[in-house]
Amino acid sequence: MLRLLGAEFLSWAKRSECRKYYRPRCWSAYGSVIRNDGNGATEGNATSGDTIATQGCGVEDGGLLQSSPSSSSSTKRTGNSRGINLGNGVKKPFQALSLGSLADSPVEVLVGITPRAKESLQIFHIQTVRDLANWKFARWAEAIVVMRDAEGEKRPSGAVMNIDGALDREHEHRSLAQLCRLGIDALQGISPDKRRAVGRYMGSVEKLGTWKPILLARAICTLADTERTPTEE
Repeated sequence: MLRLLGAEFLSWAKRSECRKYYRPRCWSAYGSVIRNDGNGATEGNATSGDTIATQGCGVEDGGLLQSSPSSSSSTKRTGNSRGINLGNGVKKPFQALSLGSLADSPVEVLVGITPRAKESLQIFHIQTVRDLANWKFARWAEAIVVMRDAEGEKRPSGAVMNIDGALDREHEHRSLAQLCRLGIDALQGISPDKRRAVGRYMGSVEKLGTWKPILLARAICTLADTERTPTEE
């Protein structure tokens, strides 16, 4: 009889010892977490990932405390964070303008248009970004540069393709590659005096056709019509 009682007591003691060291964290009556680290129970606030007993502290297994749904919800984009920006192409005071407003702004809002460049453009009556985008000579120069990369080695016999209306007569026989290396006075309507006036900004046909402010001006005006106002969204 004594041996039987001793065996039952030993079994109860082992179960109690296991609970002491292995019982997971559980909820107290006030919603905090009770942690048992083997040195006694300690109480603290519940955090994400804490084990929760489903039926009080005496239950061995439990679930995980889930994070609040609001913490993982996506943040709606605000007006200041949406869309594009032209911080590397438009001077800082004008970077918040719409594309449409930029197109009608003075040409000097573009990065690369210095006071000297502005004076050079005024010789050709260019005042706004839109004027620069639509500048006939710049469009001719850009087209020549683009077509140069598609030019073959030989002109086919009987070919009639030409751009004579954009060139001075003395340059009509030249290839596109040769035209790119010429000064912009090779374009019909630009005198040598005007070429000297524009200086290093637009010295050659290739330089004029690849000048970044002109390309950006054309891009702004091309996409300005696709822009939506906040009331249209």
